[in-house]
Amino acid sequence: MKLTNLTLLNITVFLKSQSYLLPVMLLFYIQNGLDAADFFFFQGIVGVTELILGLPCGYLADYFSKKTILLFSYLMLFMRYALWLCFGGYWTILIGELCYAFYKSLFQSTAEGYIYQYLCENKEQASNLGKYSWFNAAASIGSAVSALLGALIFKQIGVQVVLIVQLIVVTLGIILLCFIKPVSKEDYTEKRAYKTFTCFLRLLVLLKNSDLKFYIIISGIFTAVTFLLLNTFQPLMHLGNVPVLFFGGIYFINHITRAIAGGYTYKIIERISMKDLGLICYTINMLSFLLIYIVIKHSLFVAIMPLLIFICLGIALQLSFNVGVVSHLQEHTELGNRSMMASFNNTFMRLVSSITLLANTAVVKTWGLMYEPVLGILLIGGTILLLPLLSAKRKS
Repeated sequence: MKLTNLTLLNITVFLKSQSYLLPVMLLFYIQNGLDAADFFFFQGIVGVTELILGLPCGYLADYFSKKTILLFSYLMLFMRYALWLCFGGYWTILIGELCYAFYKSLFQSTAEGYIYQYLCENKEQASNLGKYSWFNAAASIGSAVSALLGALIFKQIGVQVVLIVQLIVVTLGIILLCFIKPVSKEDYTEKRAYKTFTCFLRLLVLLKNSDLKFYIIISGIFTAVTFLLLNTFQPLMHLGNVPVLFFGGIYFINHITRAIAGGYTYKIIERISMKDLGLICYTINMLSFLLIYIVIKHSLFVAIMPLLIFICLGIALQLSFNVGVVSHLQEHTELGNRSMMASFNNTFMRLVSSITLLANTAVVKTWGLMYEPVLGILLIGGTILLLPLLSAKRKS
């Protein structure tokens, strides 16, 4: 079987998504003298950093080789784990998370622009939604595999081995990434700052005069809800004294359902319009927050695992919605601005997510985890007014 360029990219994404610490990150924080409030706070800091770096990184991805930027993003991920392997403590954890924020800012916008540009050069842009779906599926499958292995290695062997394995896998991903083909870019030889600013203004005009802004707003809020729910998994399981191996199990379920939904997004959107898919996500989110409140208030800890499985299904559908948004944005953006448009979308996601996580830190510190669902309901409530503004047509 011929190994295509995008297949090779998906393999590298699968490898870099081996997040062995993800299902036990709170326990890793605790080992380094931090607590749940620090956990929420650092995730908020990551969001703010991504927000600051988002648009500049999108510009770099349009200006320089996308392959080079992808390689640099992987190196930042490598640095995160190398720091944590060699050092410990509050500031080391924080610096590592900042490296992770830099990696995410560089990687996401660049990869989205790379895939669509590669398809354009091969006259396959009509398959963008399907290709991007499988790209997300590769990331989710990688995370699902590492969720099970990470919790097991952490419990049986320890965090040092987890970090060593993490570094080996990321290194392999970097090596494979060297073999993907570069894609062409706009000729920036005579481009000046004012022209770049003009491109940015054109994006603003495009957003103002089209329905693209509604897709970005709803997708951004749904992403913030996803981050809020995901960051609640470990504190909720820790509150209910759930065994460590179950931490890995629930993250495996989360990522395997995301992989299935991500891989088949193009089929989902063929049958369900973005408007209807958004309404389904909205309903599941509202139910999730109400159930979290009830479980904590009445100490129904036996219901934690079934509740988290239900939330995983909602998160998977939200991934499909966001993949559809990314495809829609790429198809309506001109060459030379695609990474910037992706950064515009990702920057808004990061803005809402970082504000939400920082606000949640204050909520949890002041009133406790039980009142986090109130914040979630307030966050998502208004999107019901925007959903009717999306297209009711299925994607052809």
